[in-house]
Amino acid sequence: MGDGSYHKKGGVHLSTYAFSSENIILLEKVLVDKFHLKVTIHPYKTRPRIYIHKESLNHLTQLVSPYMVETMKYKLGVININK
Repeated sequence: MGDGSYHKKGGVHLSTYAFSSENIILLEKVLVDKFHLKVTIHPYKTRPRIYIHKESLNHLTQLVSPYMVETMKYKLGVININK
């Protein structure tokens, strides 16, 4: 659950550095076709990573937040107001 981060412009980066380029493309296709997310592949240093655009963040949050522990939801830009 820790391999990703909220981007200051409102999207989310998935740290896919250990994936082959072929598998990153496959994951991008699944995220677009099955989950209808706006996704692109961004280069980072020497490896690509997946970027989920700000326009898809609400949908992504609805999909994954029920399965996330509260302390990790900041990675989606969700602020815990119960602190």
